[in-house]
Amino acid sequence: MPDPTGTPTEAASSVAGPPVQGSVYGGHAPIQGAHVYLLQPGITGYGSAATSLLGNNGATSAGGYVLTANVNDPNVPTTTPVPKYVTTDSNGEFSLTGAWNCVVNQPVYIYAYGGNIGTTTGTSTTTYTISQISVTGSTNGTGGTATYTATISSGATITVGQSVTVAGLANHFTILNAAHTVTAVPTSTSFTFVATDRYTGGNIGNGTYPTTGNGGNNIGTAGTVAVTNNTTTAPTTNNNIVQLATLGNCPATGGFPTTGSGSIGYIYLNEVSTVATAYTFQPFTLATNNSAWDIGSPSTMSSFPVTSPVTLVTDTQALLGIANAANTAAQLYNIQGSSTLISTSGDGEGHLANNLTANGNGIVPEATIDSLANILAACVDSVPTTVGVPTTTCSDLFTVARADGTTTGTEPIDTATAAINIARYPAGNHSSGTADPTYVKDIFDVQSGTVPYVPDLFNPPNDWTIAIIYPVTLSSYSSTYGFGTNAWASKAESIEVDANADIWVTGQTNFSIVRLNNLGVIYPPTAQNDLGYIPGYVSVDGSNNAWTGNATTSSPIFEAGSNGVFTATYGTANDFTDAYVDIADYAGDDYFFATYNGNYQMYEYPLGSTTTTVPTGYSIASSGFGAGNHVAHGAIDASHDFWLTSETNNGGTNSNFQIAKVTSTGTNVWVYNTQVNRPEFVAIDANGTGWIPSQTAAGPVYKITSNGVTRTSLTSGSTGATLSNPFGVAVDGNGNVWVTNRCGNDNTCDYPSTASSTLVEINGATDTAISPSTNYLPKTQYPATATGFTAIMTDPLNLAIDPSGNIWITNYAGDLGTPNGNDSSIVEIVGAAAPVVTPLATAAGTNKLGTKP
Repeated sequence: MPDPTGTPTEAASSVAGPPVQGSVYGGHAPIQGAHVYLLQPGITGYGSAATSLLGNNGATSAGGYVLTANVNDPNVPTTTPVPKYVTTDSNGEFSLTGAWNCVVNQPVYIYAYGGNIGTTTGTSTTTYTISQISVTGSTNGTGGTATYTATISSGATITVGQSVTVAGLANHFTILNAAHTVTAVPTSTSFTFVATDRYTGGNIGNGTYPTTGNGGNNIGTAGTVAVTNNTTTAPTTNNNIVQLATLGNCPATGGFPTTGSGSIGYIYLNEVSTVATAYTFQPFTLATNNSAWDIGSPSTMSSFPVTSPVTLVTDTQALLGIANAANTAAQLYNIQGSSTLISTSGDGEGHLANNLTANGNGIVPEATIDSLANILAACVDSVPTTVGVPTTTCSDLFTVARADGTTTGTEPIDTATAAINIARYPAGNHSSGTADPTYVKDIFDVQSGTVPYVPDLFNPPNDWTIAIIYPVTLSSYSSTYGFGTNAWASKAESIEVDANADIWVTGQTNFSIVRLNNLGVIYPPTAQNDLGYIPGYVSVDGSNNAWTGNATTSSPIFEAGSNGVFTATYGTANDFTDAYVDIADYAGDDYFFATYNGNYQMYEYPLGSTTTTVPTGYSIASSGFGAGNHVAHGAIDASHDFWLTSETNNGGTNSNFQIAKVTSTGTNVWVYNTQVNRPEFVAIDANGTGWIPSQTAAGPVYKITSNGVTRTSLTSGSTGATLSNPFGVAVDGNGNVWVTNRCGNDNTCDYPSTASSTLVEINGATDTAISPSTNYLPKTQYPATATGFTAIMTDPLNLAIDPSGNIWITNYAGDLGTPNGNDSSIVEIVGAAAPVVTPLATAAGTNKLGTKP
């Protein structure tokens, strides 16, 4: 795979594609007659039509496979130039050699439409009259070898691999009365083969030998060629099949190499590759434009203010998001197959989902992915009786997997789009009021017979979410998988995504702050361990610098530059106490809330501060945030005001819980200090509305308008969600609100109650739950050998959304369920949300909170 840190470009350059060969398989057999398109996502907006690559360099064939212009394939646009495809053979194989160019740093994926499975074989023979023979490399009747090109009557069709018998020739050419297999690419009226001259009557020289003339070397009028085809009689084509596979991002070196690093040898397209592509690209599709062809993103972000305070690093962030999505697809499935991940169930090539990420640092829910593939395979394997009429099995899938997750939405017309719809609504869409209560089970029940992909799920899951676990080192993990690079995640606390879609995490046990790439791999230069204090928030400013303070002890303020390397330390270890909440802004200023020389207030290090600069202090108004109060969490909005939650005595029994909006100079805009119970994290949407969970047994989630006039308490009853100690919150690019239920009915949350640590999605416009209480993902969805944990979310604390629509969650307490455990993890829920502008400081400073890049 290409370097995930590479910056995508809008239309950098096109490079010629090298050989790309592979096969298209259904679960149990090759798919012959499939139309294989090669695509790059559109760049004119989310859900824009993909660009067809085959034949865009003027080629008419690809590795012996004829390029054909689309005429009737559904969902394939009739653009100019018309999209072209190659057709899979009886083995499901195809080649795209030399017939395409791709745009550098943008994803390339395969879209294989239609075809059929299950054929009978036979032979058919066609006879043509030979008009002339050309000889290259003379022979002398002593066994020499020559190359013969036979030209036959017009209208002939001869292709590589056919058996050809030449007969009836006069004179010297009787030596050719033998069967030959065509091994070179022929023209429509001739074929070339090599034969040995056993004629003892003299030499046959170079030249062309027509029907008459040329002495004794005439062909004669009876010369014929019999062409034998190995034929297949196929059932009716299944027009509901679409298989996908993500190749990765087009490299700048001239296409995907065939050997060495990042090489692509042979591609295995199947239902598993389809699921991996569907889930990672789902955020770049639209329910209103429902097709696996309509995958795209904008090429730029155009709504920044004209006078930006800093140099923008996110003007191609939408392209970065979709490029990273292509990298994530490789985390879920290896398109080149695996010698160890091959199913023993059923027939077919059977390549399975990954059980580990490509770098070995994360655990993949292979059983869930394989089960989704089995569900698609049930439709792919079914044989329609009438062209264009879905089989009963396909209809069962399409009836449930509708575009908007409801019982009345638009049905998909192919398997890939069905997978995209399931990825969009893994538990159905409950906010519409027409949700199917048996949605998850109905999808599970589409499977039938001997499933091709094993291991799979024995029972329906809680939902169809796909999530990758990045755990810390445990003996059970280490012995099985060799983990050891994720120790930074121990008691993971704060998390934020920067402008490059890198993930910043603070871990309290090892006193660490680290930067990860979009594949969850740590950048070694940025690992800051054993800092001697417990880091709290990590906050990234508009120049992509990361800032962090401390949770409880005295320490300085740290800054990491845009290159991820910590370059500055502000203050001394004795200057700041409890600088837990740190909020950077778009202009590059950093604000934190702490005790400084005994005075608790808000402090600011303006852009350009030096390590000896004394921070500017702002006395927070006593009407809401008097000295000594504990600011627990906060966020910045588009007005450059801070939303703060606080509690005195650090959550003690006499806590004074408060929510306030404060200006950048410490003046209260408004304060709620009554009828507010344990407010936690804060997220701001596109309307300037704040969303704040209340960490109590049944919530609520507070929704407060920007002016503070309206405060709504959203409860389980009013939303349809199950709220249980809600704690973390984030708003995605569609304005939907994601809330973590931290842990069961244990109000103190000292350790996780795995029975109810969940993730809820709320429709931000209607205040109703899209996902009422799902995304639990029990252990059964992961490899049986991955012992030591019971669920992926045991104590979900904070969460952040990246430009690819992935949700990153910190699991604070131990996976083993022990109080104050050190065995926490980072969880990446793949493609579940709508992409967002990152970091949050840039989103706030450019009025892009709660919107897509």
